Amino acid sequence: MNTIIRKLIKLPISVKYLIIFTNDIFIILFSFWASFSLRLSYFYNPFNGSAIYREYLPYFFSDFFIYQKLFDIVLIYLLAPLIFIPISIYFGLGSVVIRFISYKGVSSIVKTVFLYSLILGFIVHTLNIDGIPRSIVIINFFISCLVIIFSRYAMRFILRKSDFNLIFFNRSNTNRKAAIVGANQNGKNLVESISYLENYNIYCFFDNDKKIIGRKIFDLPVLDLANLEYLIQKEKITDIFLSISRSDQKFRKKVISSLSNVSVRVRSIPDFFDLSDNKIRFEDLQELDINDLLARETVQLNFEQINKKLLNKVILITGAGGSIGSELCRQIVLYQPKKIILFEQSEYYLYEIQNNLQKLINKLQSNEDIIKKNLIEIVPVLGSIQDYKLLETIFNLYNPEIVYHAAAYKHVPIVEKNVSEGLKNNIFGSLNVALAAIKFNVQDFVLISTDKAVRPTNMMGASKRFAELILQSLSYEKKITFSNNLISLNNINNTNFCIVRFGNVLGSSGSVVPLFKNQIKNGGPLTVTHPEVTRYFMSIDEAAKLVIQSTCINKNKEIAEIFVLDMGEPVKIYDLAIKMIKYSGLTIKDQNNPDGDIEIKIIGLRSAEKLYEELLIGNSPINTSHNKIFKARENFIEWNILKVKLSELANNINLNNTNEIYKILKNLVNGYNPKV
Repeated sequence: MNTIIRKLIKLPISVKYLIIFTNDIFIILFSFWASFSLRLSYFYNPFNGSAIYREYLPYFFSDFFIYQKLFDIVLIYLLAPLIFIPISIYFGLGSVVIRFISYKGVSSIVKTVFLYSLILGFIVHTLNIDGIPRSIVIINFFISCLVIIFSRYAMRFILRKSDFNLIFFNRSNTNRKAAIVGANQNGKNLVESISYLENYNIYCFFDNDKKIIGRKIFDLPVLDLANLEYLIQKEKITDIFLSISRSDQKFRKKVISSLSNVSVRVRSIPDFFDLSDNKIRFEDLQELDINDLLARETVQLNFEQINKKLLNKVILITGAGGSIGSELCRQIVLYQPKKIILFEQSEYYLYEIQNNLQKLINKLQSNEDIIKKNLIEIVPVLGSIQDYKLLETIFNLYNPEIVYHAAAYKHVPIVEKNVSEGLKNNIFGSLNVALAAIKFNVQDFVLISTDKAVRPTNMMGASKRFAELILQSLSYEKKITFSNNLISLNNINNTNFCIVRFGNVLGSSGSVVPLFKNQIKNGGPLTVTHPEVTRYFMSIDEAAKLVIQSTCINKNKEIAEIFVLDMGEPVKIYDLAIKMIKYSGLTIKDQNNPDGDIEIKIIGLRSAEKLYEELLIGNSPINTSHNKIFKARENFIEWNILKVKLSELANNINLNNTNEIYKILKNLVNGYNPKV
């Protein structure tokens, strides 16, 4: 029986639809016959219903009128499925997953049968067919509903019975033992999904609810969560599936922390908002979000303040397809701006963020509780921030009110090997965007910076600190004059500039986390530059939220504020590597465990890489209205001096005079100590 069920489940969708429709057609024909039998109070036979039929049977072809009654009834039997099938397709009767049928599925059945019965009754009445009592239509509706619903739930029972057999009678054939943390509805649905996978055996549920501990769900015991670590080791559990909402972050982190001493693969059921149809399948399980490992508190935002700042505004985001830029786009959409201008150098990333953003807007607009159905215009612009004339055209055409400048070359070793191009983009590209903002009276300008700008040892960090200096200098001047071959500017400065500085962002293209994930997937080794190297980490989601919140904090009108985000405690990269191996269900291969799965290999610090990162040049951060955002007070250079140095730097970049470039940066960037 289990083999047959498993083969049925693996059939193509089209074949499953055909089986369901065939079943429904037989049911409505049966229901139509049963309606006659109930109404007439005897076993109804349409082919033996009159004396005329028996008397004139030999003359059937010569006197058709005698059999008109029989013909009409047969015609209704033929019409019934032709009416029912398109209606059932319209209401999605065939697409309801039988194992997960609920009141919504029952509602679809009732709607389908009601409309089918209504049309059938109309035809019977219009054709004035004799021999079909009008009450037949009403009786037929109730019988059809009951039998179709009964058939669905009967199949659901058979499938679930098969689930239990697969779970409990095939344990010896499985090679992975799993447990579900969270005996809630999501966890129950997951049991049904996993039961069809031959290599997984569900051992139990874990929960902290005293009311259900000791009881059974699907004949699986619900065990005390306090014994999680002990039972994982004792029962050799290989997989943990978290059925805990991310909104319950405190409880979620507590559970994950309790798994830190065991090697078990941890995956998570996504929140319902992430599921397209609110059904849970095995393939929906997500690898443990690395954000969970940081034990950081959920960011609290002043939504009213942000909404006031962003609602119905025209917003331009440079580097819109990058990790930070794209997350900024997704977060900003929630506050219903009038227009989002996506400025991106990569055609592929621009295409990706445009599609991603449009899907998100459509999804949000389908739920009026989340976002009103206001039109949010998306404007994709393909171009480089080094092209000032293009920037000028875009600013003139769309008049952005807020600019988030996230475009930058940020990979330390690459910028170190490509000094001229790195500086053209990070310094002069930033200058271009800032000058365009001043010329077209942008209200707010936010520069995304990095902790590597603090006492930098590499060219990328120095270039980002130089970009900070440009904004500080520009904001201090009330009237900006600047000219070169492309730019001619003589404008009053009405733009509020600010800088947001933070450390590494988990999951970004420059983060170590995607590298580790890929290395684990390939069997290792995990490469760490130094056993003591530490970094500050923050999730992309958290960073983007705090960047947006920074836009709303009262600023010093005289000079660009440098906002520093609270990155929490620094994380040892070596420790992070150990955690990622363990949460993948693997063991560390070292001298103490030569038969382990994954080795961690120390490869030495890269060129210009720092052992530790800093967030402040000084040591006295200033509190702001938000507990995770601080201000830094740092020295800057006046614009009249800086623009001369910019001209010198541009000349040396054009000549590719690296030595002079290093000298200029060392003189201007406080603490810059290149390792060359």
